[in-house]
Amino acid sequence: MSKLVKLAIIRKKDDEPCPFGLKIPYACKNAGTIVSKMAPVEVLGEEAAENEIKAIVLANKELFLLEADGSRCPYAGKIFSEKDAVECNFGSTAPGVGQQTVEPSKFYSNVYENISYDGLYSYPMGWYGDNNISRNLFYGIYSNNANDVNDSSDKIHQDIIDAIEHALMNEDSSFSGDVWYNVVEKGIKSLKEILNWDDYSSWGDFNQGELVNESPEEIINQLNHFRPGYGEMFKKWIIEGQGIPPIILVETLDAGNLIGDGRGRVNMAVALNIKELPYILLKETKDHGIHFKIKDGMVVK
Repeated sequence: MSKLVKLAIIRKKDDEPCPFGLKIPYACKNAGTIVSKMAPVEVLGEEAAENEIKAIVLANKELFLLEADGSRCPYAGKIFSEKDAVECNFGSTAPGVGQQTVEPSKFYSNVYENISYDGLYSYPMGWYGDNNISRNLFYGIYSNNANDVNDSSDKIHQDIIDAIEHALMNEDSSFSGDVWYNVVEKGIKSLKEILNWDDYSSWGDFNQGELVNESPEEIINQLNHFRPGYGEMFKKWIIEGQGIPPIILVETLDAGNLIGDGRGRVNMAVALNIKELPYILLKETKDHGIHFKIKDGMVVK
């Protein structure tokens, strides 16, 4: 007897919502493998009470907020952004198995570029029209050297907590109680846009382009003088090319908009004329979203 094949389905917010209660398609693009630590709503069964469903969804959202790595959800197939929909294979016969593509390594040359003919030349042969002079070409399909591992979830987790505490400092530094936040955006903003979120003149330490013409050694020295260890951060983020961690922007209910975490990085961007920065936008809500317990202005961990 053949087994029943369960196919991927199209999910939307109000029609077959995310099995983990996350936002479609935003979470589909950013959740990454963290969904393996989440509990699907269906584990509660068909008779689950509304408060039980809400509790498990909030737990999943909190995990997403703190640990999502910004990569595609393994269950997401084709994403229809304009329709706020996704082809999802969670619960299918092959969950997490999507269409596989072969991508060339960024470390190997692009060969057979000649425009005289439409097709590729066969190999080996006596001559082929190619301007590439590389003699160490890799004749396989792909290379593991192209793998890029970047696990910064712990850093982002702490930055989000620091941002919320900074927002509380602007509102009521002695506050104890509950607050709720949602991640509403992730991406890249121009430095000009980010500076509009706060009054840089009240806390900025550098003038625009102040360090642009300095040597790397002098930049490191100046940044270490600005904040101990910040020169080493500059080396890691800029010189070694690991990238600047996202600035945390916060939209609060009472204190307005502000740069919650990353003022040091903004200072560095101003000094070096860095035009764009990655960011995460947190929005405070009244009674729903990701819950944080506060005691005397500090997040209870």
